Amino acid sequence: MAKIINEIYFMTPNRPGVLAQVTKELGRAKIKILNMHSCGVGRRGEVFLTTNNDLRAKQIIRHLGYRPKSSQFIDLVVKAKAGKLSPILNRLAKNKINVTECLFTNPGANKVEVLLCTNRNRKAARIL
Repeated sequence: MAKIINEIYFMTPNRPGVLAQVTKELGRAKIKILNMHSCGVGRRGEVFLTTNNDLRAKQIIRHLGYRPKSSQFIDLVVKAKAGKLSPILNRLAKNKINVTECLFTNPGANKVEVLLCTNRNRKAARIL
């Protein structure tokens, strides 16, 4: 079953130690990072994460000098099996839903957690 979850994202300088500082401060506040993705291009870095306490996490990130924003994702757990994602994406496409971002994590036990951002998240969650 698909559910909608919130994601926090923010820009950082692309330099050593930034992620260490962010994760250290979130850890000190006992905030669990459930999913995290980061990338750097040139001088800029971007961090995307889901937590068990978004409000507090955003306060800490702001205190570190960054400007956190929120977006929503569809969270879906499927069997880790070749070809399993294709029918899901086809179902969305047939309903004129565009996938703008896709991320996979492996929670274990032959399952894959799929995070999807679309142009119509509520409708997509209902369909899935």
